[in-house]
Amino acid sequence: MKIIITGATGYIGGGVLQRALKVDQITEVVVLSRREIDIKHAKLKTIIKKDFATYNDEELSQLKGSQGCIWSLGSPGSSLEIKMGYPRAALKAFTEHLVPQLPEKTPFRFILTSGEAIIADQKRWLPPGFEQVTRTWPARSAMG
Repeated sequence: MKIIITGATGYIGGGVLQRALKVDQITEVVVLSRREIDIKHAKLKTIIKKDFATYNDEELSQLKGSQGCIWSLGSPGSSLEIKMGYPRAALKAFTEHLVPQLPEKTPFRFILTSGEAIIADQKRWLPPGFEQVTRTWPARSAMG
């Protein structure tokens, strides 16, 4: 399976990228990024993208065959254009140009992640003992 990831230079997107590269079912990862990333991997391709509001034919051609996108671009302080406009533009472009090229009955999944409202120090508000649950969560992830 080929997937698209945005925000791979950030905390959430970087974690998603690291995990995706370890999943055997994911055969290719295309990162849309404003700058080069430090990771080199046989499954990884990076497209440097300055404008996330538009997608040209060359970019869409490189994304052809993708079955999903994990959108992690932006931060809690980002503008509404970055938080809402860019993912909407991507979803529209992918729906119009990538989905029709997939084999029949092959779904395209678009997952929007966000760091909005994340509290860095979770011990401030979590009930006693709950931090132990959060430490075991990665072992139960949906990716394997």
